[in-house]
Amino acid sequence: MKILHLADLHLGKNVVGLSMIDNQRYVLNQAIDLCKKENIKHIIISGDVYDRSIPPEEAVSLLNNFLSNAILDEKIKVYMISGNHDSKERLACFNGILEKQGLFIDSGIDKNLKMSKHVINENNLIINIYALPYIYPGEVRVLSQDETIKDFESSVDKILHSNELNEDEINILNAHYFVSGNESPIRSDSEMRTSVGTIEQISYKIFDKFDYVALGHLHCPQHIGREEIRYAGSPLRYSVDEIKQNKVFTIINVEGKGHIKIEKRDIVPLFEFVELEGSVDELTKNSEEKDYRIVFFKLSDERHVLNAAARLKIKYPHYVGLTYINIKEDVDEDETDLEKEKGFQELSMDEQFDQFFHFINNKDLDEIQNNAVKEVMKSLMKDGE
Repeated sequence: MKILHLADLHLGKNVVGLSMIDNQRYVLNQAIDLCKKENIKHIIISGDVYDRSIPPEEAVSLLNNFLSNAILDEKIKVYMISGNHDSKERLACFNGILEKQGLFIDSGIDKNLKMSKHVINENNLIINIYALPYIYPGEVRVLSQDETIKDFESSVDKILHSNELNEDEINILNAHYFVSGNESPIRSDSEMRTSVGTIEQISYKIFDKFDYVALGHLHCPQHIGREEIRYAGSPLRYSVDEIKQNKVFTIINVEGKGHIKIEKRDIVPLFEFVELEGSVDELTKNSEEKDYRIVFFKLSDERHVLNAAARLKIKYPHYVGLTYINIKEDVDEDETDLEKEKGFQELSMDEQFDQFFHFINNKDLDEIQNNAVKEVMKSLMKDGE
């Protein structure tokens, strides 16, 4: 039996002002096509379905269309939990009503710390899917009246010990947390890093009784500790540091107790997210030929280019940002106090600027730059008179 594991859809997300909704629609259609091609009748979605607690209308419409297509048209059952980006109440507003159609949405636990359990009984296999959405330690501390619970690991451990598993059956946990292993997990800038220290981290070892742990929260597809504890990752690249990540569809192939294989299928986005390097002049050649990839630029120009972003957007409509790789942008505080340099205050204004420019860029002004600075200085002096 095959189960598709998805997570961190972040529907409605904007990357530096660029809407990802068309890319998200394209990928979700691709997921449906994969299910049809490989006869997958179950989908797990491990939280962060929306990008924010109050999603835009187009994101709600996209999720509705995806679920309708999967459940009503393709007879696929969907098991979905809330993540830290989701509003529990909004995501689960129809929980229970739609279960007969095959949609199971879980956004919490009961007062006895019991997790929802959904049973699949097909092909001589019994698979239990336990739902563990993103829950803050304070909530578990109040429900359990256990004042020793101070962090996420102790709260999750408390929940797990409050639920008995039939270890003769196949048990899958659908969870949205920051799980760490022997090595540090790969993280991304697009994840909201609001934790302090290690309070958010949970050791993979507390999930030993589960045959597979379907994780959401971290955007890079990866396993933690063992192959069967796995982040599906986000289906799209949502930040510059995700550009080199290979986004995949994760398929859980359950053959029996103790026999689970992980299969991966590459995701092909509508618009690739790439990083391009070169000068503005080089990158904007043949601007009439549009490049619709999502692009972050590493500019090799040795000085700031006037209207660089505007020029780049003409050829690259999906421009999301730039940096100059040959200009020193960030300087240590101890290095910037030029006024402490001997004789700096006695220099003329243009001499001070010459020294500042050399310090920042490790080279002198060229003739064109020098003349431009002098013109600006003259103008400033005139305005001040």
